[in-house]
Amino acid sequence: MSKGALILGGRPAGLQAALDLADCGLNVHLIEPSPFLGNGGSTTVPGHLLSARMLEVAKHPRITLWTNTRLHSAKGQTDSLHVQLQQHPRYVDLAKCTGCGDCVEVCPVTIPGTERKAIYLMNGIQPGCAAIEKMGKAPCASVCPGGIHAQGYIALIAQGRFQEALDLIREAIPFPGIIGRICTHPCELNCRRAEIDTPVSIRLLKRFVADWELSDSGKPETSIPREKPIADDARKVAVVGSGPAGMTVADRLARQGYHVTVFEKLPVIAGMLSVGIPAYRLPRRVIAREYRRIQALGVEIQLNTPIGPNGDHTLDDLIKMGYEAVCLAIGAHKSLSLRIPGEELRGVIQGIELLKTINLSQRLDAAVYNAALKRLLPLGAKTRAVVVGGGNTAMDVARTLKRTGVQDVCVVYRRTRAEMPAQSEEVEDTENEGIAIEFLTAPCRIIADSENNATGLECIRMKLGAPDESGRRRPVPISGSEFAMPLELVVLAIGQVPDIESLEPDDRISMTRDQRIQVDRVTFATNRPGVFATGDAVTRDKMSAIEAIGMGKKAAAEID
Repeated sequence: MSKGALILGGRPAGLQAALDLADCGLNVHLIEPSPFLGNGGSTTVPGHLLSARMLEVAKHPRITLWTNTRLHSAKGQTDSLHVQLQQHPRYVDLAKCTGCGDCVEVCPVTIPGTERKAIYLMNGIQPGCAAIEKMGKAPCASVCPGGIHAQGYIALIAQGRFQEALDLIREAIPFPGIIGRICTHPCELNCRRAEIDTPVSIRLLKRFVADWELSDSGKPETSIPREKPIADDARKVAVVGSGPAGMTVADRLARQGYHVTVFEKLPVIAGMLSVGIPAYRLPRRVIAREYRRIQALGVEIQLNTPIGPNGDHTLDDLIKMGYEAVCLAIGAHKSLSLRIPGEELRGVIQGIELLKTINLSQRLDAAVYNAALKRLLPLGAKTRAVVVGGGNTAMDVARTLKRTGVQDVCVVYRRTRAEMPAQSEEVEDTENEGIAIEFLTAPCRIIADSENNATGLECIRMKLGAPDESGRRRPVPISGSEFAMPLELVVLAIGQVPDIESLEPDDRISMTRDQRIQVDRVTFATNRPGVFATGDAVTRDKMSAIEAIGMGKKAAAEID
């Protein structure tokens, strides 16, 4: 700090002292711990005079104001004093604030236990400087992978300002209607309201405002505003995969002026959102509308366009076509094997493949999907089906089969209910729909008839032992407890990995031990220059849509 004077406190006496010393030619640093000068304590100085004095201090060329600042330390030397200050954020740009008070009128957040808004002006005598009182970040917002201001949009909803709430959500994520239905809602697990009774229904409130826009806002469903066109000479980025991670990358980069093309190998948009999540959980109308908003930014989506040696283009082709960066958001569509005898039999299918077949048969007028579904259900509604797995995919498969008319559906899981990775509400809904779950049961082999059709599943009962690397107790077989379950359909839903072989079969992209694309954890760059990756293709321990969106936002920033 330059030589001069240091004054602690911005009350009237401190203001006058600062002016006197500055007029004597000294450089004055005025330290005020509150956001406002003259705050605290009574004064005999009339308000209009105090305001004029504050203006004089603020404009004086030899006075530096440090509001919302405390003296951290001071070290004296022979002819000088070295001080260290700690300034707290004001959250208001003083260069733009005029003190009009409009922000106070529209602020939706009221400080608990008071009638004062989170943003405020002091006594109406401050020379144009508002401040926001913020005691850290709300627990709900701090754990949201998408960075959504939960407390803000909930306050707006409480005041009936639905469009503003929706706009605030969209500042953070492009999919309020989708996430409002399928989010794993870590925000609610950390909601402070749970200390009183139950958490705020943060996810469902997000769904509410998204549905309001669809039905009650008075706007036609097709009335999506067109954004400013992307410049013809804009830099080009290719995104492989139209799931939540890839489309978040496309959304963010398009808003920054890039020309983004999304290449999707499926005949429908949205990747796993469309083919891996049943329509009863995520209506296709909701997906279509939210994707149209991204397309309105100028993002181009090319369906039925696989990328790879056997596809329409290779990664090398995309670079040659002028795309300066390629983001791989291919998801995890390749199912893991159970590695038991009989997996190659007819009547055995992976969970993702079954969901894809059913979802596409419902959406597309394609005989191939309907024929495949009939082969999987040889006895129609009387087909006996067993689903192996304990995640959300296993629950989706079981409930989807039930909705197709299959009467006898059972889920087999090798641990207890407490260790199931599926969300608790999904498990409850599965059981409420009459689907039995056999806990502590592991498959040993699939039984076949003379024509290689699956006719049964041999299982063994389990007990829980010591925890494994996942932290869950390891299931241990109980000797002599084997039994068989008669069936016509076995669905394996034990996890997925990226299908990287179809993209780069010559190992030009490095993979991790757990079969994910290896990226720099900060930049999301792969070992190939100009090629990035994000979403389920990168991580296996965070497989939710909101995690994919959060990763997509970070990847877009690094690509930019």
